[in-house]
Amino acid sequence: MRYNHPMRPGLLHILFLCALCAVAHAATPTVGPLDGKTVESLPALASPVTTTERMPDFSFPKALEENGDLTSALFAWQRLAHEFPGPDRARALLAIARLQQTLGNSAAAALTWQTFAHEYPTHPRAEELAFRQAQLTTGAAQQAVLQKLAQKPTRTAWDDAALYTRVWDEAQTRGLITNTYGLEKAQLLQTKLAMLAQQSRARTATAAAVSLLPGAGLLFLNHNSATGGLMLFMWAVLGLAFLSACRHRHYAYALLFAMPFAAIWLNAPVAAVELARQQAVTARHTALASMVEFQPTIPTSAPDVPPAAPSYQNLAPLPAAQPPSATVSPTA
Repeated sequence: MRYNHPMRPGLLHILFLCALCAVAHAATPTVGPLDGKTVESLPALASPVTTTERMPDFSFPKALEENGDLTSALFAWQRLAHEFPGPDRARALLAIARLQQTLGNSAAAALTWQTFAHEYPTHPRAEELAFRQAQLTTGAAQQAVLQKLAQKPTRTAWDDAALYTRVWDEAQTRGLITNTYGLEKAQLLQTKLAMLAQQSRARTATAAAVSLLPGAGLLFLNHNSATGGLMLFMWAVLGLAFLSACRHRHYAYALLFAMPFAAIWLNAPVAAVELARQQAVTARHTALASMVEFQPTIPTSAPDVPPAAPSYQNLAPLPAAQPPSATVSPTA
């Protein structure tokens, strides 16, 4: 006879599942001896900060210069010099000095050049400092710069250019060179100027002598034949009128004719000498303009920016790799 258990199969399944859950909970793994204890939490990781290097924009001030806005270009170059160090600042300082000189602010340009040479003494263009200062200064400041250059035991090409430029300016303005600074070209120029001055003095003395006859000095100097002839004619007419008045004892008329007669006679040598001096200055400028070999030569400036990276386009190609030679092992 079969015995039927009163418990339903569904209840057995529930009991089995509960037993499995109890076993699983008892077998939960731990993470170490601090399991279940309160510990300090670690701080949160900060967000990573990324920095990008700023590059100077030289195209903007260049575009302003090309459009003729030099004042805005100067401000843009000054901003670049303030924000970027190293070669970029050196390039900006050179541009600032150039624009300041173009705008007529020579004192500021000289100060900028001094700042540039002080901050970048090894820059290829730092040796231009004395030349630029001599070019941008005047009076006692310029004389101090030139005197310092003249006392240097060894002078560069820029130093000689600064000294000779001063010699050339003196030759053009005064026609006389007071100091050649030991430059051979300046000494030759001094000799030529002395010859020109001697010729001018002789011409001036001759014009003053012949001007005792009013109008003759102007004719001698080839200034204006009509003016010289008219002066001579007026002087002769006044002289004849004076003599005629004296002969007829019209002394009042004689005095009236004598005053312009004497004025023309006394003024003629003065006018001739002044004209001769003006012609001497013109002749000196013409002679100096024709002396191409004596004109100042400015050395070529080094580039404002560092040299570009070397080009590898013209390098010879590497030789082709040779295949390894086959070796034959000796036979036994």
